[in-house]
Amino acid sequence: MRKLLILGIVLLAIFWLSYWILETRLGSVVLEMARVRATSIATRAINNAVSDRIAKSILYDQIIKTEIDNQGKIVFIQVNTAEVNRIASETSLSVQDTLKDLSNQEIYIPLGQVVGGKILAGRGPKIPIKVLPVGTVESSVSEEFMEKGINQTSYRLFVKIKANVSIIVPLIRTEATVQTQIPIANIIIPGTVPEVYFNNPPLYGQGGAE
Repeated sequence: MRKLLILGIVLLAIFWLSYWILETRLGSVVLEMARVRATSIATRAINNAVSDRIAKSILYDQIIKTEIDNQGKIVFIQVNTAEVNRIASETSLSVQDTLKDLSNQEIYIPLGQVVGGKILAGRGPKIPIKVLPVGTVESSVSEEFMEKGINQTSYRLFVKIKANVSIIVPLIRTEATVQTQIPIANIIIPGTVPEVYFNNPPLYGQGGAE
């Protein structure tokens, strides 16, 4: 009986020592790998959601209107602010729903991947990861001008998405920010950069409304 008691104490000590080593040595590694994997999955899910539910319904001529002079050059660009805001709002709601769905998915990291080495990669017990949305999804509309070849400028309009997610692994919890941007309009402008009217006052050149 005494031998069994000693054996039990030794096994318990080994268990707690192993746990301490895993917690102190591998805890940060597990957390970082979980953060990278969860952020990648969340970003991909967001992009897919926007592509499937939002991008197909975007009509370019409802977003941007241009004025052309007698020589066929674009001299003025008018952005439909109401339509752009509608797209940004729908995008936020779509992303929020996607992140809620993501919280029901099972994501794992093989323990062998955490330990490292080619032999153990992808092997061993699976460490579960949970991704939960935190707060509301933020969206903003931005614009940019970029040089495109000789005497040409590209005017781009896109929606920026920012969402916070909580990443949970056994006994550890952290938060990460997922950011992505979705282009909703792009126009190539030959010659001089025209005046752009977006959300008052007019913007010129390197404007950046957010």
